[in-house]
Order: sequence, then structure tokens, then C-alpha cells
Amino acid sequence: MFTIVSCSTISKEIMEVLKPDVPNIEELLTRKSSAFSGIIEPNGAVVGEPLIDEEGIVYADIDLEKCIQPKQMHDILGHYNRFDIFDLRVNTAPTRKITFIDNHEDFNKS
Repeated sequence: MFTIVSCSTISKEIMEVLKPDVPNIEELLTRKSSAFSGIIEPNGAVVGEPLIDEEGIVYADIDLEKCIQPKQMHDILGHYNRFDIFDLRVNTAPTRKITFIDNHEDFNKS
């Protein structure tokens, strides 16, 4: 499986809108190398040139032959499929989009 990573950058205008709720928004979202967009091969290597902290479009040529060997080593239809112990659930209840935890004690209460 090839993985496509698409990470958006945050403009100054968006940060200003968020600032009333998150006063330290610039500190949180202006770290160097915090926005990565790229294509990753089945072996974990990046294909082509990724974008880091930039807006743009990522292009890469992929080799589908690289998917064959990992499929031979991982039995996706065999004993890994345990429907008796694994299931998929989707929580449709309303949630808070951002939760900040100030200290370890607050984290343990969650």
C-alpha cells in the first residue's frame, strides 16, 4: 500500500480567528517542519519530493510492483482477520474538536 500524506498549512488569518480560544496558537502551530505532504512507498520510503511547511501539489511516479512482496509476507485474508475479537465502530455523537490538558493530573481524570 502506498500512503498519501496531505497536511495543510495554517495561515496567519486562520490563527487570528483561533486566537480567542487558543491564545498561544502561534507557538503551537508555527513549529519548523510541522506540515509534511508527500507519498510514501510500502517500505516506508518517501517517493518524489515532499512539501514541508509549503503550499503546493506533490507529484510522484509510483511502482505498483513494490506492492507484491509485502502482500506475500502479510496474510490479510487469513488468521489476522479476527471478526470475533475486532470490530469497527463509528461514534456519531457531537465532540469537542480541541481539548487541551494542562497537566498529568487532568489527563488521568479523562
